[in-house]
Amino acid sequence: MEEKGGPLSTGGSAHCFASYASLSTPSEIAEIQKSILEEPSGHSAKTKKILAHDIGELTDGSLQIVMIPATLNIARAADQKELIKTPESQVGKQGITLGPAIARPLSVGSVHIACSDPTVDPAIDPNHCAHSADVEMMAKGVELSEKMVATSPLKEKIKKRWYPHESVDLKTKEGRKKYVMATRGTEYHPLGTVAMGGEGDGACDKRLRVRGTKRLRCVDASVIPLQVSGNIIGTVYAVAEKAADLIKEDWGVCGFLY
Repeated sequence: MEEKGGPLSTGGSAHCFASYASLSTPSEIAEIQKSILEEPSGHSAKTKKILAHDIGELTDGSLQIVMIPATLNIARAADQKELIKTPESQVGKQGITLGPAIARPLSVGSVHIACSDPTVDPAIDPNHCAHSADVEMMAKGVELSEKMVATSPLKEKIKKRWYPHESVDLKTKEGRKKYVMATRGTEYHPLGTVAMGGEGDGACDKRLRVRGTKRLRCVDASVIPLQVSGNIIGTVYAVAEKAADLIKEDWGVCGFLY
């Protein structure tokens, strides 16, 4: 407060969204659309058509770039506790972390009960970058990140790339794809584990009731059937508001305004 310094004097992070189409050639767009439509992904044919169409639109926020005013240990990205620790060689030095992310991934993960003991964690497989379209998009995000740090005013502020080491090839698509597969991780917005859908297609019906059960309703991000293009908190609030109305209807409860 006195010196206007320290961690609380800076923003937590900065974000931008970019369309894959605006960063790609027509042939690249056609190729990724083909992979979305033809490769197995766990998505329905209808969903594939939506995703393939949208990725070709200049208005689609296909990619998100996150800039964090801190030096994260990207080399340990798979371990969340280690990720947030500044590497010993960088302690006391200034740095920023740029992280590209896919707004609407094609890869579909899974969550399964591991055993009947409720204290045992479920078996979670995020299945990151299992689909070739995700690898292509992430590589495009890495390319955009490299362009950002080579552009004013960032280029005058940055001395060098600490990670990956500057010897790592990020100038070619194949080099970027190789790097993506070696360092991929979560961006903390999972959803859809008991998604809404029609009979035989979704685990929840349109009133958020879990099929095959009695007196069980889900009201959280797990009911959202398709990844939203952005952070999910606003959509979760909307689901909760709608669920409150559905529950009041089912129980014949009227709202009162005071």
